[in-house]
Amino acid sequence: MDVILFGDQTVDPQQFLLKIVRRKGSPLLSSFLEQVQIALQDEISALPASCRKGVPAFSTPAELVERYHAAEQPNIAIESTLTCLAQLTHFIG
Repeated sequence: MDVILFGDQTVDPQQFLLKIVRRKGSPLLSSFLEQVQIALQDEISALPASCRKGVPAFSTPAELVERYHAAEQPNIAIESTLTCLAQLTHFIG
C-alpha cells in the first residue's frame, strides 16, 4: 500500500498555485484541474447560502485563487482546499 503524506498546512500556496494552474502542456494536470473545478463548484453549490457567501464566484481554479486572495476574507475551508490543491498539483506536475 502506498501512503502519501502531505505536510505543512501553514504555507501560503497562492504564488505556486497561480503558476501551476496556468501551466500548459501537461494533459494530466489539465484534466485534474478541470475535474477539480467541477467538484469544487458542486460542493460549494451544496453548501447552505450562509456558507457560500464567503466563497468568491469562479469559473477556473486560477480565478478562485486570485479572487479569494483579493477578497482578503479568511475562510479556513478555502484555505485548506487551496493548500491541498497546491500539494496535489505539485505531486501531479
